Amino acid sequence: MLEKVTDKNLLSKAIFKHIKKDVFTNCFLSSREFDEEIESGTLYVIEYQSNNLYLLKDRGEFITLYFYLNEKNAIGAEIDDIKAKLGCKKIVLNRVCLERNKENIADEGKPSKIKVKESFINEDTENIIKFLQENFDRYTGCIPNINTIKNRVLNNEIYVLEDEASNIIGLLEFNLDKKTTIKHLAIAEKYRGHGLAKYLISLLSLNQNNTIITWTTINSDAERLYRNIGFVDTTYKSTVLIYEGE
Repeated sequence: MLEKVTDKNLLSKAIFKHIKKDVFTNCFLSSREFDEEIESGTLYVIEYQSNNLYLLKDRGEFITLYFYLNEKNAIGAEIDDIKAKLGCKKIVLNRVCLERNKENIADEGKPSKIKVKESFINEDTENIIKFLQENFDRYTGCIPNINTIKNRVLNNEIYVLEDEASNIIGLLEFNLDKKTTIKHLAIAEKYRGHGLAKYLISLLSLNQNNTIITWTTINSDAERLYRNIGFVDTTYKSTVLIYEGE
């Protein structure tokens, strides 16, 4: 049965029960990643007799699906069951997790052909969200709400590039944990192709001691960018599950 998650401690216990030696999962999120969904009532969990566990973030027009699989052979029937429960149309957008370690860093330097200003503490949260909405597909971007952006600002987890008129032209959002995870990297369309994305990643690399990881869509321009600057495969992959329903 699909159940709404209302208690983070109970969620942690449920997940812990399924993390065994050979578990197969696409979910390596810190606990704070689920806080807002629990508070807003948009996180659901479903457990099957196969000892497989699925978490579903309801994002309005679509959901994101996280799984802990102890019996991989059961996933096909279980995904079909989840689709039936939610009115899902299809699974799309294969994604891959890439990483780059501290030893594989190049200082790109600030691009010389474009005048940009750096802002490591940009408190204009509404414009940050607007910029993300304009530069990310709603299915892959998982656009954060204003409280998440405020927390990122407080934790120094956003780098912003601005033009001379203080308009945002580039943004790197990330979170710091055992590894540094890039959440969003975006450059305004008219400023692409000038090395700004590489510059932002280089700033992150030089300011953090952690391995950097990122999730990106397979065969996308973003994947090619990351690979060209030294990111390599991890063993993790994911998909986005899209549905239509009442």
